[in-house]
Amino acid sequence: MSYVKTTWVDDETVATPAVMNNIEDGIENTNGRLVNISNEVDEDYRVNVLYSKNLFRLKATTTLNGITLTNNGNGTFNLSGTATANTSIYIEVNLGESKLQNGYYTIARKSTGYTAQVDLYQDTTWKATPIYSASTTLVSTYNLSIPSGVNKVRFIIYVANGNSVSLTNESVMLNSGDSAIPFEPYITPSINVDGEVIYSKNNLDIIDITNKIELASNW
Repeated sequence: MSYVKTTWVDDETVATPAVMNNIEDGIENTNGRLVNISNEVDEDYRVNVLYSKNLFRLKATTTLNGITLTNNGNGTFNLSGTATANTSIYIEVNLGESKLQNGYYTIARKSTGYTAQVDLYQDTTWKATPIYSASTTLVSTYNLSIPSGVNKVRFIIYVANGNSVSLTNESVMLNSGDSAIPFEPYITPSINVDGEVIYSKNNLDIIDITNKIELASNW
C-alpha cells in the first residue's frame, strides 16, 4: 500500500515536499497553524494533525512547600499559598517533545506574583533559565539558542520563599515569534481522519501518521 502525501496550510498554501520528511518540520514550518496531510490510495483521506500554538506545559495538581497549583484541565490553573522555600512546580519533557528550537519565543502571564520559566538540561546539568516571565513584566521575548548536549526541558511555575499567592484561572502562553498572541491551552497533538481522532501523542512523528492512516484505510 503506497501513499502520495501533499501538505498545505489553510487549504491554500502548499508546502514543499521536504516538509514531509518528518512531522516536526511540518509543524514548525507552519507557525502553529493546522497542518493538513492528504493521502491518496484508492480514495482520498483527509488527515488533520492538531496541536496548540502554546508550548507551555502544566503539571498535574500539586502541593509543594506551602504552594498549591491546581490544574483546571482547560489550560488554566489556580495558584495559592505561602512558600516556605523557593518552590518550583514543573513538568519535564524531552527536548524533541517540547518542540523548542533556535529562534524567538514570547512568554506571557496573566498575573504577577510568580515566575513562569523554561529550563534546559545540558549534559548533566540544568542550565540558566533561557526563557522566563518574572517580576512585574508580564510579557517577555527571547532569542533562544539551544546549546549542544541539551536533551531535556522543564516548564516551571516558581514562587520565591516567603511570597504569598492567590490566583484563579491563571494562564501562561509560550509561543514562537517575537510578539505575544492570544492565550490558548496546550493540547496533546493528535491525528484525526475525517474529523475523528484516531491517535494522540505528545511527540508526534511521520511514522505514527503513516501507521494510523493504514489503519484508517481499512475501516
